[in-house]
Amino acid sequence: GEHKKGIEKLVLSHPKFFKPFLSKQIRAHPELAAIYSNTLTLTNVYSDNKTYNKIPNSIEAYLDCRLLPETDEVEFIKDIKKRLKNDSISVNITEQTARTFPSGKQNIYYQNLKKAIKLNYAGAEVISLIMPNLNDLGVFREKGIPCYATIPVYFSRDEVETIHNVDENISIKSLYQGTQVYYDFIELMLE
Repeated sequence: GEHKKGIEKLVLSHPKFFKPFLSKQIRAHPELAAIYSNTLTLTNVYSDNKTYNKIPNSIEAYLDCRLLPETDEVEFIKDIKKRLKNDSISVNITEQTARTFPSGKQNIYYQNLKKAIKLNYAGAEVISLIMPNLNDLGVFREKGIPCYATIPVYFSRDEVETIHNVDENISIKSLYQGTQVYYDFIELMLE
């Protein structure tokens, strides 16, 4: 909202107030829904069954859950159990990153990254938002290392839809432009 005007600025600056309107718009675009909601993805299913015509005694399923910072994990698991409606299914956390918060904008790292992006993309606006890979950076943030999950490239809509998919791709031109942003960032840090 900080880079828009009029009604767009109002709506984007106060998303909770406009949630009923925004929810429908966001749900229509799965790539956006992952930014604004908790996600749960089945990543693995395992059983000790070695034959195809026998029901196994037990099955393990692994879920990758990406939770928004304000989400209580205990309540999240209670909700999963409630939705399963089966007391014989147990739900456990096998691995968890520490709860961390986004790195600040008032430091040399953010400021130089912003400058490097603007050097390479005329008219670009740099905004802060929580991305699904926020969790991936938690290991560093836990140790006090500022992290910024940026891929400073231009993605077409088709490229965005291939992220973490079978045909994930990025154009060669975008790859070189993104590399230049990182090169310029390093140069700015050395000054």
